[in-house]
Amino acid sequence: MTNSPPPAVELRGISKQYSRRDVLRQLTLVIDPDEYLAVLGVSGCGKTTLLEIIAGLVPPDAGTVWIGGRDITQVSPRKRNVSLLFQSDALYPHMNVRRNIELGALAMDTSSTAKDDRVEEAAEMVGIHPLLDRSPDRLSGGERRRVALAKAIARRAAVRLLDEPLSAVDAHLRFQIQDDLVRWHQCHPGVTIHVTHDGIEAMRMADRIAVIDDGRIVQVATPQTLYAQPATPAVAHAVSTSPCNVVHFSREPHAQAITLKTVQIQWMEKSLPDAVGFRATDCQMMTDADSLQNGLLLSAPVEALRSVDSFHYATLDAGDQRLFALVPPHLIAQAEHSLRDPRVRCRWHIRPQDLMRFETQHVCS
Repeated sequence: MTNSPPPAVELRGISKQYSRRDVLRQLTLVIDPDEYLAVLGVSGCGKTTLLEIIAGLVPPDAGTVWIGGRDITQVSPRKRNVSLLFQSDALYPHMNVRRNIELGALAMDTSSTAKDDRVEEAAEMVGIHPLLDRSPDRLSGGERRRVALAKAIARRAAVRLLDEPLSAVDAHLRFQIQDDLVRWHQCHPGVTIHVTHDGIEAMRMADRIAVIDDGRIVQVATPQTLYAQPATPAVAHAVSTSPCNVVHFSREPHAQAITLKTVQIQWMEKSLPDAVGFRATDCQMMTDADSLQNGLLLSAPVEALRSVDSFHYATLDAGDQRLFALVPPHLIAQAEHSLRDPRVRCRWHIRPQDLMRFETQHVCS
């Protein structure tokens, strides 16, 4: 009987404070060999600090860091076989692009031929081959970001840490580089940990996603599981491609309806959760002929109607929050008067299978 290999990276009870503020709270995470893991969360949730602790640049206040089954918490950054792409580009201004990328390859004691091959491969992947002889001061912000990414790629460390790697990359290049990064990861053994605030980016690229909220990991799962079964409202917001709504219910006996300012909400199911979430794309406008047997029913005037590309979003004012619904193009002409008249209550339906149910311990996130 063979023993299974140890996790490539394991964090055990990591905590970190800055100025008495908890940045990471008893964070535990296991990353499998050759896994592409996205760490997803809003700005300030602790994502970058997590990478700095793995790289050895910042010591944890509590907990340990393990790589390949070895406790490396006290090991110097140079001896960890870890590369880190910083959010700031960190290029040497007195060296041209080629030389900056070479430094990444040289960090791994590669031969001259291997070094040249790595520089060419990395430059080609991120689309900067024509820029190899330029100095950093002649590059745009997006070009500098791609050079920094190429530098991290050229190193080929066992653990690759990417801090918002595509944040300044032009939109027309972003999808292409996402695909190239995943292919590169698959061709070169090792773990990639990719920090991002972009849920779509994480969903496209990662084998699994770890969602951080307020210094804690609230869910780790495949993109498909996170989208279909988010554990908390924070997870639902993070991975939704359209606006995500969360509605809190009263816990009074037999309470099946509530009013949020001008929005009337009726729950048609038997058991009442503490809160439900639903995406704007799943909130369907009803006509007078439609009847409702189950799910969630909203009745409200529309505060605003906005068009984004070919999509039309209706905004319902619910006091201290707004609810969003997607209006199909064929209903815009049919119901435009109702949608634009604040005196008219429009009806919206969310099917049971499109509702995300949350209980008390998860609602406040």
